[in-house]
Amino acid sequence: MTNKSVYVALRAFRFGVKDLQPGDPVPVEAGRDYQQMLRVGQIGPAGVTAPVGQQEPGEPPPLTPSYAQGEPVVFVADDGAHTFVTFVEAMEAPEEAREGLGLDNGDLVAAVTFPEDPDTAVLVPLDSLLPEQPTARLIEDLQAQGQERAAGQGADAQVQALQGKVSFLELLVQAIRTGGTPLKADTPALRDLQHNGILTEEGLRLLAEGEGGQANLEALDRVGAKKAAQLREYLGLTAAKSPPEG
Repeated sequence: MTNKSVYVALRAFRFGVKDLQPGDPVPVEAGRDYQQMLRVGQIGPAGVTAPVGQQEPGEPPPLTPSYAQGEPVVFVADDGAHTFVTFVEAMEAPEEAREGLGLDNGDLVAAVTFPEDPDTAVLVPLDSLLPEQPTARLIEDLQAQGQERAAGQGADAQVQALQGKVSFLELLVQAIRTGGTPLKADTPALRDLQHNGILTEEGLRLLAEGEGGQANLEALDRVGAKKAAQLREYLGLTAAKSPPEG
């Protein structure tokens, strides 16, 4: 490693006798475990000046979920298996992570900890994470319905309900991962949408359009019938009211 720093601090932490702030170059010292600092999200490659989710006043919000450090999230593996993990930090993928995860330059990863080893942070693709809610609620519903189906209780109705839940969960994942135009500041229920991981107009419209659009929005965490109706009206998806006769 050369004497020129190739890393910057992604959050405030103490390095030897120095207190580093986000964006500060990280000193190069022999014996330091820089890979460990990368894994836990303390540092990132030079050029990444702040953690994902921080931006200058007046700039549009980043197109990444606004998970908070220590927040529980759902990790979905390549085979579809899900695990509840704890979010640590998001960052631009370092070279070794890109190679191991099959990512491209500029792709984002998240450092998370798994329940079986809460002291060790692991890097995963950022888009493999979903918000705890409504994902957790949907998973619980799916598991409960699967158990009822196995017990032979109302099989036909249970299968239909199960298919509906699966379809919505697949649509939600697609909406969360849809890039495009950031949601505007005047979007109804903006914070609730961000809480659910919906960050773009295209992702919101994907959920809201069609016959099931109202129900899809109501199924989101913190979004009920009233907010769902406001969102559909905001997107121009509701029929215009007829003028009074006279």
